[in-house]
Amino acid sequence: MHVGSSGYSFLADMDGKQYIQLAQASAPYDDHRSQGYNLMARCVFDSLTDMEYFDQADEVHAGIKKQLLHRFEAKPLIIYSDMQ
Repeated sequence: MHVGSSGYSFLADMDGKQYIQLAQASAPYDDHRSQGYNLMARCVFDSLTDMEYFDQADEVHAGIKKQLLHRFEAKPLIIYSDMQ
């Protein structure tokens, strides 16, 4: 599943500008290396500032976390990186 112009990245703005460059989610292959994870999500930002805003101040993202985090048996694996 790709969340494009009709999805979350279209709705996410900071100071009137879109700040999520790419938002994707998909299921991993059914493989032992997936270690029980059944959903992967990826968000791409132009800057660390944009990523921090998403994680700490975006109201839509806060609402998603509020709806979903209590459903996990264990904390989700979250990785931040600079892929430049």
